[in-house]
Amino acid sequence: FVRYLPTLASLGARVLLGVPSELLRLFQNMKSPIEIIKPNDPIPEFDYHTSLLDLPQLLNTSLETIPSYESYLQAPSDLTNIWADRLGPRTAFRLGIVWAGNPKHKHDRDRSIEATLMRPLVEITGISIFSLQVGRGGEASEIFGDKVVDIAPILNDFADTAAALSNLDFIVTVDTAVAHLAGALGCRTRTLLPFIPDWRWLLERNDSPWYPSMQLLRQPQRNDWQTILDQVHTELTTIANRDKNV
Repeated sequence: FVRYLPTLASLGARVLLGVPSELLRLFQNMKSPIEIIKPNDPIPEFDYHTSLLDLPQLLNTSLETIPSYESYLQAPSDLTNIWADRLGPRTAFRLGIVWAGNPKHKHDRDRSIEATLMRPLVEITGISIFSLQVGRGGEASEIFGDKVVDIAPILNDFADTAAALSNLDFIVTVDTAVAHLAGALGCRTRTLLPFIPDWRWLLERNDSPWYPSMQLLRQPQRNDWQTILDQVHTELTTIANRDKNV
């Protein structure tokens, strides 16, 4: 929802944004006239306060007028270069995967999947796989062995995650923070959705008015992850075979 802040600023407002530490480095890199308030900073005087999620209504935007950009966030360029070195030479098409969200989310059991369901994607030859799955220490290595590079342990904040994503070619993720970050960065993303999704994903469409670079894959019925993972597998296999023949 930070996409709405430039619109607010264009109306003549001085915009102050309170930012948690995990997002600080990423939002400090925003190309917009927004003043960032760090945690524990004294808060300057202000006339109005609102939450980000109220801005669509306050700015009178509709589904058709959501401020939509190819990207509206960028990883700091120096950090992107650091992550390019960390990931090493590019020898194959790079896929990032995330299979679970925060277990404290009240609907997490609907949106997260078992890591083993991602195994067919990992078995595709000709693709380098990177796990961005935080909060599941050691699970990537336990399930996938050395076929997946687990970069989660060195993701310190959302700026690190953004820089890592910017060095990948394709993201497959469940509905969690990485999906929104990848969309905000303009990464080529496939988001796996439960039969009854979060309201932001709407219904009966495979695109997103929020993120032009994203396609949505929806469960055709409750708990049926296999059908949409099969679709992803087919697409990635086609990409791998195409790159092999180039």
